[in-house]
Formats: sequence, C-alpha cells, structure tokens
Amino acid sequence: MNKTYQWHGVNTVLVLLALSTGFICQSLQAQEDKIELAVLQKKIAELDVRFATTSIQTGVQAELALNESEIGQEQLRLWYLQAENDCYDKFFVTSCINDSKLLRRKLFAVLQRISVEAKAFQRKEHIDQIDADLQIKNTPVAQ
Repeated sequence: MNKTYQWHGVNTVLVLLALSTGFICQSLQAQEDKIELAVLQKKIAELDVRFATTSIQTGVQAELALNESEIGQEQLRLWYLQAENDCYDKFFVTSCINDSKLLRRKLFAVLQRISVEAKAFQRKEHIDQIDADLQIKNTPVAQ
C-alpha cells in the first residue's frame, strides 16, 4: 500500500524532497567553509618561524606580526567552534572536546607569544619616541 498524502494541494513527497535537498546544500556549503586543521597548523607554524623570539626589530614588523596573529587567533577560534560542534556527533563527546581544547591551547600559545612580543616592541618604540620628543623639547636653543 503506497499512499501519498496531499497537504494543501502539494504532494508531501515533493515537499520532503525539496526540504532534504536544501539541507544537503547547506551541509555541503558548511563543509566548504570549514577551516582545515592541517592548514591552520601549517599557518601557525610558519608564523612561529617567521616571528621567532626577538625577531621583531621594526614597527612595521610588529604591526604585521600583530595583524597576522589576530587573524590566526580568529581562525583558531572558528576552527574550535567547528571542532566542538563536530564532537557532538561522536560517542566519546567529552574526550573529543578535551582533545580539541588541548590542541587549541597549544596553538593559541604560539599566537599569543607573537602578539605579546609585537605589543611589547610597539610600547618600547612609543616610549623611545616620547623620550626623544622630550629631549628635543628640553634642549636649550643656542642664541
């Protein structure tokens, strides 16, 4: 007995097919938007090498390091949200979330070190500029 039900003149099978197609398209779009962990780890490792400890020597480098670190932190935050959401599909949810948190902490520590070093350089550069301005201001003018 194969029954089809009518709902306000619309075939229910067609409605269900259209809804499921919409969900599949959304799912595929979400998969395309996912941040790949391997790519993110590679980017962070490259930042770690490029902005190694005490390698920031100019204001331009500090600004660049700070911007790239902030972008990396945002990408890491988005990856973690995706990873946490994916964990709810697994049987050992807590273990999966804990593993994701541990990885996030390790990667975030690298980005935070870069950010702290860049901000410290910017503070030092700003203080040096203020000292130079004060020295010029306090220098007596020869007449």
